Formats: sequence, structure tokens, C-alpha cells
Amino acid sequence: MDNRKRRELVEELTRLNEKEEYGQAAEMLLQMPGEELDQELQGELARALNNAERYEEALEVLDAIGAEGRGDAKWFFRRGYALHGLERFAEAREDFEKAAELDPEDPDAPEFIRHCSFSLAYPAYAGTFRERVETFWERFAQEEEELRRLIGEKEMEGAMELTSELLKTAFSEAYFEIGCNGRQYELILTAEGMKQRLFRLEYWKKHAPDGLLDRWKFTVGRPQCPDPEKSVLRMFDTGVCGADAAVWPEVLDGGAVGLNIYCEALMPLMEEDENKAYSLMAVLIDQCIGELSAIKNVGYLELLKTAEFSPEGSDGDVRGPVRLCDLQGFIDSLRNKKDGEDGDGGMTADGGPVSDGEENPDAAQSPCGCYTAYQMEPENGEYRLRGDVFIGSTCCIPVLNEFYGGRTDIVDENVRDGAVFGFLYYNNDKVPRSEMVPFRAAMEDEISAAAAECGEVIGGATGVDYSYIDCICYDLGRFLEVAGEVMNRRDLDEIVFHVFRGDCGGLNLKKDPAE
Repeated sequence: MDNRKRRELVEELTRLNEKEEYGQAAEMLLQMPGEELDQELQGELARALNNAERYEEALEVLDAIGAEGRGDAKWFFRRGYALHGLERFAEAREDFEKAAELDPEDPDAPEFIRHCSFSLAYPAYAGTFRERVETFWERFAQEEEELRRLIGEKEMEGAMELTSELLKTAFSEAYFEIGCNGRQYELILTAEGMKQRLFRLEYWKKHAPDGLLDRWKFTVGRPQCPDPEKSVLRMFDTGVCGADAAVWPEVLDGGAVGLNIYCEALMPLMEEDENKAYSLMAVLIDQCIGELSAIKNVGYLELLKTAEFSPEGSDGDVRGPVRLCDLQGFIDSLRNKKDGEDGDGGMTADGGPVSDGEENPDAAQSPCGCYTAYQMEPENGEYRLRGDVFIGSTCCIPVLNEFYGGRTDIVDENVRDGAVFGFLYYNNDKVPRSEMVPFRAAMEDEISAAAAECGEVIGGATGVDYSYIDCICYDLGRFLEVAGEVMNRRDLDEIVFHVFRGDCGGLNLKKDPAE
């Protein structure tokens, strides 16, 4: 491209930007031959795409720019802007920080850094899960007659499509089954084996309008089939039933069981695609014992390639073999023997707690009601957040595991739906050591009662200097308002809410006594 042509192009881009016709600017650049799009013009294209709110495309353009361009402050700012538009605030903040470092005079980067930090600490940008669920049930009530017609006329593709569209109002991603059991129409939402997803699903089910319950059955978790011995599951051109699989269960610490399974009918699929074989077996386990039982009781799954299994080298007590269709009876016998003792298994060895396996014997059937006690060794010296914890209990071990492992996948997934896993904490200075646990328990009970519609307590912990109340918030603003009122009635010097992630700050909930 000669200088005159380039000058005219830049002048036209400037004119379009001034008129805020960003989409037209982007299309003009996209239509140019690739060899004419040098590094500077690629940057202008990314800018135009960002301004047109086409953030994914902007990110692709920026990531395609060579190493030389990636050392430029504009590149980092534009990439941060695209990530910010995609609500990927942790990544966006890193790029804005780099942009500010390379160009200290940039007035915009610090503002974006502050906004990213606030969005991580108070992730309410996706609305609230409470509102999303209300919207879903309103829309479902309007559309359920059409949904029943589609199911009744065996138009299942249309029924699935309509249900998927409705569920998007509450869940960014939903796994479901729909049909009619002969008496009622049925909608089943599954957690795909992930306990942390059950809290949103249970909240969704709890808020189903009474007027629908005579025609519809709403279920959380794939249910156990009526005859697991003979019911054949067909997936990936493979048919398997619960009687086809032999299981050597390993009784793990805390009462969960590890499953070592051999299934001859699965061998061709194992050879073709092992991941598909594991997916099929996970669904078959749900079919044989129910998804909630699987989440609560299964510690691991190992598919064997031969019918010979040696328990040598196993850490736990290996039994069996038993047929997969008889596994629930085996699990029940363990529960009866332990007089109700159960557990979700120990936490991973990434700095997290290790379960001692004690569970509330009065817990509800859902794993959401199962609390596991744990102990930790407080960190020495100047510890990280929650590094002073020495004892606690939780009904969602995966969230703690992820937090202590420095990961945020669970938190991010929930935030996309307007739900927030977090914890409240306060200084123990004014609480006698002998009263720390009952003092915290009393607040947990009061918060649970007052905030039932906007969140729930999912555990708690006591540390050397601080105590912690773990929660999931379905309406973050309202939950913090309620919890703050409860906690400010106590004589506490410090009251803070913190999301279950280590890369952001907390929110001060302590009220000024003068207020």
C-alpha cells in the first residue's frame, strides 16, 4: 500500500471513529487483503471491533499479532478491553496492569484496573440468580402448555429446543432431560456429577410455582431407574445394563467408595475412545444408583481393561466383586454398619483440609445437606487468607479445594448465572476461645433464617485469628445486607465478605457505630 492510499485510509478510519460508526470501520479493514493489514492496521481493526462490542473477534486479531506488537502498551490495553467486555475481569486486569506499566501516562488503564478489581470482589454484573430463576418460572408457566403439546405429539426435538431456550434465562449452561412418566410431565436437571452445581439446581426446584406441580414433576439429579438390572443404556452405539458390569468397591476414608469396574460390553468403546467409555459408565452409574447418590458416595471411577483385578497397592478396603446394579445395596450396608457415618471424601492434597468423615446424621437426602468436618494445620508466620484455619465443616468440599488450590473455575461458572460462592469473616479478638464455635454457629443459624430467599450458609471454619462463615449467594446485594445486619449486632471490630478467590480484595460490612 503506498503512502497516499494509507493516508486516505487513516483519514477515513478517523472519520468513522468520530461518527462512532465502528462496525463500518471494522468491515472496511476486514475486507482488505491480508498482506496489506500490517501490525498497526491490525491494531486499528482490533480497536474498531472492540468499539463495536465484537470482543471475541478483537481478541482473535490481537492474539494473532506477533511478539513485537505484544510489547506495546496499546496491544495490552486493547486486549484488556476485549477481555473486560467478555467479563473475564481477572485476565483483563492483568493486561491493563501491563498497559499501565508500559505507559504510565495512560489515564484510562488505572480506571479499568479499579473496575476489574471491584467486579471480582463484588461480582454482581450478571444480575442475580434469584431474578433469573423468577424469570424462568414466569416464562415456563407461559410456555408449558406448548411444551406439553410437543411432548404429547412426540415432537421431542421441538420440546428439547424450547426447554433449552427457557433454561437459558436461569442457567448459562444446563443439562436436562424432559418427557412424560405416564402420570406427569417431567423435567430433570442434572449436575453432571458436580456437587457444586446442585445448590443452584435445588434453589431452582424449590421455587417452582405450586400451580405447575399437579401437571409437572421437577427433579434435580438423574434418578435411579426402576430396574437397573435389566434397563439397557444406549450411547455411542453401545448398549449396557447394570448387570453387565462387575465392581470392586474400595471403601475410602470418610465412607465414600472408589469404583473399579470391568464391563466386557464396554471393551470395544474403550479401544475406540476411552473418554466416551467413561462418559457412558458415569451415566450408567447414575442409572443404577441415582445421580445424587453417585455425587454423595462415589470417590473415584476406574475402568479396568481385564476381568482380573488385584486389590494390592490400594490404600482402602477393597471388596467385591459386586454387580453394578447391586451397588446401592452395598453402599446402604456400609451406611447401616457405620450408623449413619458418611463423608464426601478427603480434600485434595493441594493445601486444603483433610476430612475426618463426620457428617450430620440428620442431613437431607440431597448431598447439599451433607456436612463434612475437617481439620487443618494453620500456616506459620504471615499466612494467606484463611491460612489460619484449624477446624471447620462444609457441605461443598469442591469449592474449598479450588480456593486452596488457587483456582476459580467453580466461582466463575456460578457468577455467570448470578450466584456467588463466598465467605464472611470476622476477628476473634473479642470472642473467648471456648465460645468461638458456638458464637459462630449462632450467627450462622440467624443468617440462614434471615437470608433464606437470597442465599444459604454452606459451612464454617475457625482460625487462629479469624472465624469464617461460608455461603452461596443467590442475590449478593440482599444477602450481604441481611448478613451485615446480623453480624453488626455483635461486638466485632472487623466484618468482611470475600468471594472464594484469592486474586481480589474483600468488602467491608462493618458499620460505623455513629450511623
